[in-house]
Amino acid sequence: MKIKLKWIKREMKSLEPLTKDYDQLVEKGDKVESLARRFWDSEDLSGIHLQLSETEHEWLKSTRKLIEAKECVTNYYKHSRGLVRGCTTAIMRLLPIIDVIFQINSVKSKMIDHIQNKDENAKDIHKSMGRSRSQIRSLLDQYTIEEAHKSVASQNQKQKKPSTSIDELMKMGKELFFGTEERWSIYLLLSISTFINDLSQLQLETQTEKLWKTEVEELISETERCISNFSWWVS
Repeated sequence: MKIKLKWIKREMKSLEPLTKDYDQLVEKGDKVESLARRFWDSEDLSGIHLQLSETEHEWLKSTRKLIEAKECVTNYYKHSRGLVRGCTTAIMRLLPIIDVIFQINSVKSKMIDHIQNKDENAKDIHKSMGRSRSQIRSLLDQYTIEEAHKSVASQNQKQKKPSTSIDELMKMGKELFFGTEERWSIYLLLSISTFINDLSQLQLETQTEKLWKTEVEELISETERCISNFSWWVS
């Protein structure tokens, strides 16, 4: 009996984490589906559901039911204590433990069938759950990035427009700088107006990209101050 119990406990130990992983995937899958319906306005959510076949789903359901039967192991240890005591006590304890032994034999038989069923219908269950995990993680990352992009776009709308000094210099035209190399070089800087607009549309993901954008914005601010001073000088 000890050998049976040891085998059952070992198999149960390997099955329980699998059901917990499955529950976690289901929870995250529901979260992604909820976000998809809320933000992406999509009717086709086939790519969000778990990448498990119907037989794999059924196998996991039966796994959960099988795990619930592990109580028979606890009951065996509970009722087997004190069997070496008095005859009357031993007999009274023997009756319930016989029932537990039948349960243990039944559970072991079901577990053997369950393992064989896995080889037939759910042999790739770990691979399927891995694909599901990767798919859900990718969708959650995509949502996070899109939300970050929306936040950046909102901030960009609040950012000040290119300084009026740039716009004013653009209206002055080439005539202002004709014949003067130094002034013409400043005219080349007027293209930053377009660059500022392009910069505000960037969708940045990495910290390196965000740092680069910050440095560029600081450089643009410094350039705008120079242009503003020059605009005052030529006006």
